[in-house]
Amino acid sequence: HAVGCVWCSVVMISALAWVGKGRALAIPLKINKDDDDDENEAVHEVHQDEEEVAPVPVVEKKKKTKSKQPDTSDSMDAETEEERQLFSRLNMDAYDDDEEEDTNIDLKRNFSEVVYYADPSEDPFLQEGQDDEDELEDITVRPTDVLLLGAVANDSDEDLSAIEIHVYEPSQDNLYVHHDIVIPTFPLCLAWLDYPFPSTYSTVTTSCGGQPKGNYVAIGGFEPGIEIWDLDVLDALEPLVVLGGEIDQGGNPHMKSKKPRLRHGSHTGGVMGLAWNRVHRNLLLSASVDTTVKLWDLSRANDAGTPSKGSEGPCIRTFTHHTDKVQSVEWHPTEATVFISGSYDRTVMLVDTRVPPVTPVLRFELGADCETVQWSTPTQFLVGTEDGMVTCFDVLASSSADSKKGKGKGKQAKPNNVVWKLGAHDKGVSALSVNTHFPGLLVTGSADGKVKLWDYSTMGQAGGEVKLLASQVAGQGVFSASFFSESPFLLAVGGDKGRMLVVDIRDFPNINERYNNNAPYEPKNKFASMNIPDDEETPGEEDWDEVARGVLGGGGEDVDMDRPKKGKPKAGKKKGKQR
Repeated sequence: HAVGCVWCSVVMISALAWVGKGRALAIPLKINKDDDDDENEAVHEVHQDEEEVAPVPVVEKKKKTKSKQPDTSDSMDAETEEERQLFSRLNMDAYDDDEEEDTNIDLKRNFSEVVYYADPSEDPFLQEGQDDEDELEDITVRPTDVLLLGAVANDSDEDLSAIEIHVYEPSQDNLYVHHDIVIPTFPLCLAWLDYPFPSTYSTVTTSCGGQPKGNYVAIGGFEPGIEIWDLDVLDALEPLVVLGGEIDQGGNPHMKSKKPRLRHGSHTGGVMGLAWNRVHRNLLLSASVDTTVKLWDLSRANDAGTPSKGSEGPCIRTFTHHTDKVQSVEWHPTEATVFISGSYDRTVMLVDTRVPPVTPVLRFELGADCETVQWSTPTQFLVGTEDGMVTCFDVLASSSADSKKGKGKGKQAKPNNVVWKLGAHDKGVSALSVNTHFPGLLVTGSADGKVKLWDYSTMGQAGGEVKLLASQVAGQGVFSASFFSESPFLLAVGGDKGRMLVVDIRDFPNINERYNNNAPYEPKNKFASMNIPDDEETPGEEDWDEVARGVLGGGGEDVDMDRPKKGKPKAGKKKGKQR
């Protein structure tokens, strides 16, 4: 996710993740705060005792002060005379008579339009529990609702960063923030997971298949620890589990001055990528600035993030096959023990977690720093790089090669393992997502502020080509873009101006024609409100019509498959999530 080296004080959506229908509790839970209430009551009683004792010394002080002052009877008589004159001028003696006259009010005349009820139970404004019912309605998650998680990062104040849990109502095309989780670090990546943690506050449910399920999010950021939060708990004060990270020094100033102590197996730098294993649900991968990839066993971590009794700790494997920061990591879609990882060392590694650490891994060379990786088929994966290119690699074409020496040694992939290359954007490809319903449909997003939809389904065939179906100005540098796996047309986009957007891709005529049989559909054009540059005025309706014809209606043309690079990035000026 290219952020750049010079940061502005802005709020951005650095990462996002979908949560499927029916995965969240219908009514989220709230942490029991009885203990805190008891403490508050105790403090309140202390204040009451102080108030009862406080008047005593004040009175004594006045007496002492009065005894030391000279006789002021003459001045007091003068003040009394002035008060009498004032009372006489204001007619204070008739004050009570005025009140008695004011009480004789003609109720029939003054309150003729006031509605009242003989039976108070019939008054809708006096119904008990009405506020509770309204609040319950606001927080209820319906079976048809979809959750969308957004990492809201504030680069000027890390304490203001949060994970916003949005609810999207497909029937009404409505997106709103349900609740949020305040976190103490700048978030860089998210991973939703449903591993059932055996915790006091864990809201584990049982699915139709009889397996326990949860609703959690793992968060990686500038700190070396990985926090896991329960999404079904409102106003949670601390994460459910912390993997790695710094050990709390207990507020000792002498300890804080020393080098922070890290938990066993922790990363030593920020966490830039996360991937949860949907088959082996207790496994989580993390990619870090410290050049390593770590494999975590969630069953070995307790609430404090320390090893469970009798275990060696939640980190069960550390991979050191990269030589620079590791940006992205993803599990294989069918082989649950295999993953790929992309790094700033301009390589992508294919790793099988079952083999010994000394076994060479399969290496794929890149022309620029890796920004994001994703599997497109069980044998091919896509890589977005910092120079704006998207490259498709074939794993089977790299079955044999020579080994390379040095740290991160591995088999060098064959030159012919590149299936196709695409010059997608003018800046780094920070987001890409493959549509699981329509083979060959791809979305890419970039810091150049554009979202593009591509069709590469004919690649591998005679005369095959990648076609640009739509190109849309998003009004912000795009950091995240993801299709919803349960819906063929929903796309979520987030970027450097803190705007979360859910788009129906049928808004683009080429998409509606190609994938929806050109069925009647009324475009919403949600991007239109985001196309306004900060330094320009709002265009008129004719300008928007031109945008709709030129951008939404554009596309379908062939694309330069191997666009020349703009130039190598300067040393020390590489773009990335963390620098």
